[in-house]
Amino acid sequence: MTTDDSYNGYTNKETWGIALIIDNDEGLYLQSMEMAQEAQGDASFLARCLEEWVDDMAFIDDSAGTSLLLLNAWTDWCARVDWHELAGNYLENAKELAE
Repeated sequence: MTTDDSYNGYTNKETWGIALIIDNDEGLYLQSMEMAQEAQGDASFLARCLEEWVDDMAFIDDSAGTSLLLLNAWTDWCARVDWHELAGNYLENAKELAE
């Protein structure tokens, strides 16, 4: 038996969740469009950039008492994100903005 993890038009909830965060914040969305333009159509490059960018934004300061469990949950969650799907979406959006 196979399961369909798709959610709201995305591969899974994790991919949808990252898109939701980026798309609903004007500053983050504009930054993603700049990254997409700089990628010049290279979806693999943009996918790597998006993954690193999101990971950097989610930096957890252990001195604040953040549990390792939370860090592990974030890492596991991000591992399920389809970064190439997001990259394709942002490349398409950037192309439309440039027209």
